[in-house]
Amino acid sequence: MKTINTYLFLAFLILSSSKGFSQLRVGDPGVTFYEDKFDDTNYPEMREWAKAGVVGGIPFLSTSPIKKTIDATDSNGINAAITDVARQGGGQLVLNNGNYTIDSRINMKSKVRVVGESQSGVVLNITMQGTSGEAIRFGVQNAGIENMTIQGVYGTPSMRMSDQKPNYLINAVYMGGGTKNCWLDKVKIINVGNCPFTSWNSNHITIRDCHFEGSWNKGSGGHGYFQIAGSYTLIYNTFVTRLRHITIQRQYCHHNVFYQNNVEQDFNFHDSNAGYNLVEQNISRLNPELNTQYHSMMGPWSIQHQDPPGTDAIFRNDCIERNNNDNVTFSDPNLVYIPVRHENSIPFDTHSVLPKGGTFYPVNLTTLSTNTFDTHNITAFPNPAQNYISLKGLKGHTNYKIFDIIGTEMASGNITNSEKINLQNLSVGLYLIKLENGNVIKFLKQ
Repeated sequence: MKTINTYLFLAFLILSSSKGFSQLRVGDPGVTFYEDKFDDTNYPEMREWAKAGVVGGIPFLSTSPIKKTIDATDSNGINAAITDVARQGGGQLVLNNGNYTIDSRINMKSKVRVVGESQSGVVLNITMQGTSGEAIRFGVQNAGIENMTIQGVYGTPSMRMSDQKPNYLINAVYMGGGTKNCWLDKVKIINVGNCPFTSWNSNHITIRDCHFEGSWNKGSGGHGYFQIAGSYTLIYNTFVTRLRHITIQRQYCHHNVFYQNNVEQDFNFHDSNAGYNLVEQNISRLNPELNTQYHSMMGPWSIQHQDPPGTDAIFRNDCIERNNNDNVTFSDPNLVYIPVRHENSIPFDTHSVLPKGGTFYPVNLTTLSTNTFDTHNITAFPNPAQNYISLKGLKGHTNYKIFDIIGTEMASGNITNSEKINLQNLSVGLYLIKLENGNVIKFLKQ
């Protein structure tokens, strides 16, 4: 497969009718990566890290029609509204400002995005009780929660690493097996019973602009974690504090990316993982209430837990341990830190072979003017597409190439007006079609 020139591939970033230059954010549709900064010789896994998060990015709200709006209600009311939107083919369920009650599990549905009117104004209060369970379960595809607060109902817990309310062991959000291309965006989860977020065998999840703080149960046995146990998860610009650990663990955990977050919690390579997880450019200021056993980056604590595989990477973080006399740790920009052992040994190796572009995540957030790539009334339909797509407005036979989100050529051929292009071999995601006359057309494969 061939790679398109970077300046041409930037056309893929054109996702609105606005003119001139604009700025994308990590996790947006159309984000690309600098081809010349990939280090295929030393770090071929960089290309996999570029795939972390929702395939094609979290869809812009403007692309999802509002199908239903509700006022404050309980779990039955929310579930009924989610089901209604799903039956309509998906779209937005808007929650008006108010206090909602989660008194039983909320079940997300595929293609439904639940959006709050405002983060501070839409508050979901978890009143569920029990020694296990979750307030919100995914297990679906192409769904998200945005712009709201989810909270416990017992105030602010202390920093005690024990189970203070053992009958309130309810995880706030669980993304288990079957969860794909789902997201949390601008969601605040505070003072919950157990884990604010936990995953298991999920893939292509984006957690962006979120706030996770406080758990009433931080004892042993996986309580009080911000847990990543799936693959291709992108965590960006998220704040984490007052939990037991941020855990990166277990057999389904690989190619996850923690990028530019602000945390007061340890990154804990807790119990083995499947390798190739990245922790880069995060700011860590460990909470001074944590005991001195806590460090900014950690290997497994328990002898019952397995060592990391030695293929994860920690790079260019800014770490100060306020619980350990403000020690600066894991912050040398000229070293890559690799978790390999338990905390009772020397848990991290280092090496000085740096990625050639100075980053393992060479994201490009700049878009070009729509005037640069005028399609001259050539349109793609249907868009989004599933198995086939056609182009309208062509003049005679035209050669084309299809490129994916990182600029790899996926298909090519010759087409006439309204003739079908077969997409069945393409994965779900955003693509662009480049025509021989230089025109570039974007489309979404569902």
